[in-house]
Amino acid sequence: MSHSGPTGADRLLQALQHGLALHQSGRFAEAAETYREILRAHPDQPETLDLYGVLLHQTGNNRDAVGILGKAVALRPKSASILNHYGAVQRGLGDLEGAIHSFGTAARLQPSLHEATYNLAVSLDQVGRYREALVKAREAVDLAPDNPEYRLALAAALRRLDSDEEAVTELRAAVSLGGPVPRFLLPLARLLLKLDRKDEVRRVVRKAIVVQPDEKDGYGILASLESTIGLARRSVTIAPGDGVNWSLYASKLCERLEDVPAMAAARKAMILRPDLISAYLTFSDSVNRKYLYRQALDAANRGLVIDPKSHQLAVWAAFGELLLGDVARGWKLYRRRRWLPDEYPRLGLPPVWSDAAAPDGLLMVCAEQGLGDEYLFLSCLPDLLRIKSALLVECDPRNLALFQRSFPDIRFFPRTITERAEGGPVWDYREICGAYQPTRHVLAADLMERFGVGIGRPALERGYIRADPTERGHWAEWLRSLGDAPKVGISWRSGSVDAVRSDFYFTLEDVVDALGGDQAIFVSVVYVDASEELQALAERRQIKVHDPPGIDQRNELDRVAALLTELDIVVSVDNAVVAIAGSCGVPTIMLERGTFQISGDGDALFANVHPCLEGSRVFDRREVLAAAGDRFRALLGRTSA
Repeated sequence: MSHSGPTGADRLLQALQHGLALHQSGRFAEAAETYREILRAHPDQPETLDLYGVLLHQTGNNRDAVGILGKAVALRPKSASILNHYGAVQRGLGDLEGAIHSFGTAARLQPSLHEATYNLAVSLDQVGRYREALVKAREAVDLAPDNPEYRLALAAALRRLDSDEEAVTELRAAVSLGGPVPRFLLPLARLLLKLDRKDEVRRVVRKAIVVQPDEKDGYGILASLESTIGLARRSVTIAPGDGVNWSLYASKLCERLEDVPAMAAARKAMILRPDLISAYLTFSDSVNRKYLYRQALDAANRGLVIDPKSHQLAVWAAFGELLLGDVARGWKLYRRRRWLPDEYPRLGLPPVWSDAAAPDGLLMVCAEQGLGDEYLFLSCLPDLLRIKSALLVECDPRNLALFQRSFPDIRFFPRTITERAEGGPVWDYREICGAYQPTRHVLAADLMERFGVGIGRPALERGYIRADPTERGHWAEWLRSLGDAPKVGISWRSGSVDAVRSDFYFTLEDVVDALGGDQAIFVSVVYVDASEELQALAERRQIKVHDPPGIDQRNELDRVAALLTELDIVVSVDNAVVAIAGSCGVPTIMLERGTFQISGDGDALFANVHPCLEGSRVFDRREVLAAAGDRFRALLGRTSA
């Protein structure tokens, strides 16, 4: 009796099972070759395409994986499992909107596939759709209540929406389900720290360190609870070969703004423990404050290899890239600032505006950071108006009149920062969104990347702010009363002077000497009371610097813009004055690098702003003042001509 050999289907199944066994045992290269052999014979075999695509994703090759899995999806468009794998690859490539679509489709096709629901929750959180993320995270936990990762995602969603107590409950559940490991304990410790439960924080972190003695972040959390440097200093004396101790000592020095010894201690920690992320964080912090950007960028990039999820290192690397040449990467990394631990929560926002989002509907532009940055970021509003006509823009209340006059077709509203009853500031958009129903939002600084600032977008030639004509007339008359020479506004410092800022400020006398005391009529545009400095210069050198009468230069910003607009030249350190003057189109000498430290000639935002420091050169007062004098004489020549 004869027996026929295995059929083609049998051979295919055997080969697929062999490849899967290799795959599951971690023999990825052999598994990949087996999958490729099958696909050479059966190029449209969806199960093999799926497994091969997953393997490529697991080994970090998402660019090839997306094509392989895309073909599998085309062959099996109703396979929830394949769609879930495809979404993971899309997310790995940064296509979050595509990933959300794939995960959502997979979850609808197979509601019991809790991995797809969990992945959908994580992706929604990444694009800022926090309420939707919370719903999906709850669904994932309901489907698989014993999965600690799902509890972690649910806690993250709750924390985003300030449901901190519920988040603590979910994190405790994650620890109970997943074990007392740092992955679950440290998020719990950070949240307890936010809630000021310091004794609990210590217990939780110590438990994490017992499980993993070299846990890098746990020591940092403990160090943040200490108020003195003595213990940290003593620890490096007792155990000079312990990298963790050196890292803790460096962090304490960094907190005290003792940056030079902090850099040395952090460098020692990195030598002893090259894998210790806290050392890279401290080193990057200190060298950034000293404007040693090449060292900061190198340290941040090395730290990101160890911990790609460190948003703080990503932001420091962003500043380095903006200065040192890879501006596109710099803006991409800078997106991650919204997840920094000291960023205030934002409540009630619509989804993030992305390239894939429909162009219709009302777009909300959300404010960020300080006053000076507001002028820089909103310099992209003219670009935005060319593609979006319906805009709702947040700004400092002091700027409402100024921006509304400059952009009459845009609706502006005052900043929404408020204090919660339980403590801590928050951006609360619930009321404004309820009133105007914006369909998408974008953070103001992200406009700089979208429109290619420092990459291809030309600098604005004449600013973009329109000052009040009546106020301009008032200041023009006052300035004429001072004499016929060119009128030059000078700002040699800001209102806040500390150990860091003072390194980059000047004395009034130094600035006047650099410009030439008899070359112009000088006007103080420092936005704090500088009367003692003005009087001292007049008495010692008989040099008059005029103080504009009857104006609060810190708060009456509409009037400040009018005053600056009527000046012939403004000379300023890197503060709000230089930002306003640049935005108003006034010829401005910046006693620093260009706006946002972006590399290249001149200023990336404003053609009328002339920086005094180029490239990655270390800040040097004499060099900056000499450059200021050269630029001032050149601008005076143009003015007189």
